[in-house]
Amino acid sequence: VQTLEPSTGGTGQAASLGQVFAGTVGGEVWRVAGERAERLYAAHAQRVDAVAPHPSQPVFASAGWDGRVCLWDARAPSRSPRTWQLPSGASSVCFGQPDGAWLCAGLKTGAVLTASTADLAVLSEARAGDGTAPALAVACSPSGGLLAVACGRAVDVFRVGERGELLGLVARCRGSSSVVRTIDWLAPPTQGMSAGSEGRWALLQTSTAARELLFWHAPSGKQVRDPFERPDVGLGSWHTWTSPLGFAVMGIWPDGANASGVNRVSRSGDGRLIVTSDDQSHLKLFAHPCVVEDAPFSGPYFAHASHVPAAVFLHGDEYVASAGGSDRTVMLWRVVGARHAQPSANVVAARAPRPNDPPQPNKWRPAAYGKPHQTANLYARR
Repeated sequence: VQTLEPSTGGTGQAASLGQVFAGTVGGEVWRVAGERAERLYAAHAQRVDAVAPHPSQPVFASAGWDGRVCLWDARAPSRSPRTWQLPSGASSVCFGQPDGAWLCAGLKTGAVLTASTADLAVLSEARAGDGTAPALAVACSPSGGLLAVACGRAVDVFRVGERGELLGLVARCRGSSSVVRTIDWLAPPTQGMSAGSEGRWALLQTSTAARELLFWHAPSGKQVRDPFERPDVGLGSWHTWTSPLGFAVMGIWPDGANASGVNRVSRSGDGRLIVTSDDQSHLKLFAHPCVVEDAPFSGPYFAHASHVPAAVFLHGDEYVASAGGSDRTVMLWRVVGARHAQPSANVVAARAPRPNDPPQPNKWRPAAYGKPHQTANLYARR
């Protein structure tokens, strides 16, 4: 047992029954009443580095060093998550595309496992890299037929079956000078793509710890020097954008920031906002694309007690989920338009400013200030 909270005073049922709530080092919350003990909640017991959104529902997965992948529903955040227990600690997670029927976890050992989202039954297992580096990033292609796994300085591309089983290694993308941290796939066109032309659109964008932004042709593993030379590829052509590097996000970097100043970026589904997470326990909300130096933003938002390795927009862009690293927490935030940005009974500001906090920057206030779709704020769910 790590913490105890007795029910004292008040007129509620908990007070009348004299219940005690206990939090354990195993990430569980128990309710004790007399000689009865009931487990109310079970989540992560060790560091949490990864969160991933479901492609079609306000659901997300978190993965931690305790070997647990937890599936959360933003519509019922107080409900205990469904848990997939892995053989070792996890460092990355993603859902299969395009329907989220399966999910993938990358382990610290370099192993990659897939499981059915419905019952969390394991579908397949493979090993990426040489087994000496953790799988720091996993990403499924928009069509669902390929899976990219970053291990060390290489990215392995696997063929994926219809149910989510890994069918074998297709290619290995080599050439990064440092550890690969993020992977994004190019989105294929919604129309006009002929049969057999999928390989033309199977492009990867990766960012590394050395602040490299590299591009790859996934089926062959060959590096692509500049995909933007193609007239059909633009800033909005990527299926996701999680890289803190690139023209579309160059304004997120504060003056004097080092390579770890921003851990990860997540672009909203409508392409109008990006949220960043950093080593100062901050979340910041920017307009997208963010191409001006020292771009104004909304925030910073404080809630985590450690660095924030990742924060992602959920399907529908109403919520943002964040992983708190060493504080072992997963937090759910609501995105609120500026016109409706007053806290309500169940939506509260993360916390009041503290004496040692950095000065508050100018909030993002575009010329058309007041339109909810053009400016927003984050509030943490209690």
